[in-house]
Amino acid sequence: MAFLSFLSSCPKATETFGRRLGQVLRPGDVVSLAAEMGAGKTVLAAGVVRSLMGEDIDVSSPTFTIIHDYPGSPPVKHADLYRLAEPDEILELGLFDDDAAIVLVEWAEKGAAFLPPGYLEVGIHLVPEGRMIALSGDREWQERLTGRGIDEPCS
Repeated sequence: MAFLSFLSSCPKATETFGRRLGQVLRPGDVVSLAAEMGAGKTVLAAGVVRSLMGEDIDVSSPTFTIIHDYPGSPPVKHADLYRLAEPDEILELGLFDDDAAIVLVEWAEKGAAFLPPGYLEVGIHLVPEGRMIALSGDREWQERLTGRGIDEPCS
């Protein structure tokens, strides 16, 4: 069940949310980006990456490479599991091997059984007004994200 949900009216608002989320993420955090194709998963991930790495970072979908690594402090791994044939292929990727990295996972449901405990799920749902973004996670996530203004409309 979502502990926070809000409307994103345009791609800029989705990226702005990603930037705000990036500012509260910590090394070792795993974020599942759950949405249908074209809903804005990569736009949101771009906001996270740019908030941590700088504005000049080119962020694209890792659909064909599976993982994009962004070195930094902390490093960010941006994965797209859409093309995985079998769920256990996620283990071969070593996606969760670096405890210092922040991991963003598009199509995480394809490897849900292998996600580490305590991950944050960001659901993006298409609605007539834009995108409804819903955050689900454990109590720690709820305490970290509620009341931080990450769901405020962008100007």
